[in-house]
Amino acid sequence: MANLYLKIQNRLGETFSLSLLQEMVAVVVECMKEDLVLNRAISIPNLGTITPYLHSGHMGVNIHTKKKVFVPAFRSVHFRPHAVFRRLLAAQAHLKVPPSRKSTR
Repeated sequence: MANLYLKIQNRLGETFSLSLLQEMVAVVVECMKEDLVLNRAISIPNLGTITPYLHSGHMGVNIHTKKKVFVPAFRSVHFRPHAVFRRLLAAQAHLKVPPSRKSTR
């Protein structure tokens, strides 16, 4: 994470101290976590959207014992990259951009 703070500081011309940048990033992360816990999506322009979702409880198989077990419901997040970000990644990898698809979550 130290590299992130240094990159921000270099881009801003060392306007902010590293300790202030660390505090600012910590506040942003805390705000994001609060929104996700409250089941609110987070949209970051030109990067993507982080959407919380509930994965239903279901039956699974213990890979060690081969017995059926119930996997309880749990919450997780899904990241859907913005088209601009997907194109950037594809250009870097010299790949075609996969077509957009509607999220089912």
